Amino acid sequence: MTLNIIIGFIIPWITALIFIRERKVLFLIAPFSAAMAFLINDIGFLYYWKLYPFYLDSLASLPFTLGLFCLYPCFAIYLIRKYHFPDHAVLILSSLLLTLAEGCGFLSKRVYYLNQWNIIATFLSYYIAILGSYLFYRILKRNGYL
Repeated sequence: MTLNIIIGFIIPWITALIFIRERKVLFLIAPFSAAMAFLINDIGFLYYWKLYPFYLDSLASLPFTLGLFCLYPCFAIYLIRKYHFPDHAVLILSSLLLTLAEGCGFLSKRVYYLNQWNIIATFLSYYIAILGSYLFYRILKRNGYL
């Protein structure tokens, strides 16, 4: 669990606070992304995957939900805003990088899939979550909050 806290919570928050200069992006997008991560993880832990330590069920994912999964969309949106990268390219690349990281967790036996879940479904779940956060960003931008 210590590794989950370090990799999933501490490192992402330190990185976000250092690199994301637009605090509005961080503090408006992260709560929405965390809510989406909670929703997807709760469904996933019921039917599709387990995370080490396995006996803790969804509690094992809490550092990732409040860290990596809520901040990764913030990084993607920050790249789109600051460097004007193509929106869909950033969203797809972000989803691929998260999928690659989870693939490493799967290969190291820290993530276990159930009920025909696979790495492609993992990519789609990350893409849907990041796309949802991006659409929320667009709504905030259109209404003048960002």
